[in-house]
Amino acid sequence: MHFENERLDSIEADKEFEITLRSMLAQDKSRNMSENIQRGIQRKFEKGEIYTKYKNFMGTLALTVKLL
Repeated sequence: MHFENERLDSIEADKEFEITLRSMLAQDKSRNMSENIQRGIQRKFEKGEIYTKYKNFMGTLALTVKLL
């Protein structure tokens, strides 16, 4: 594999460790983000706030979309 942004190529033996390490760090970051989101949703639920993708709009439910 070749990663242009990181200038890594898996053909080079010494780069294989760096690729493995970076993938482990990325996976851990993703897991941490997921856990934080889940905790936030749980806290809102405990406060009585409901997490939903729908919002009351003129008496009907409308899908809400957040663009990042």
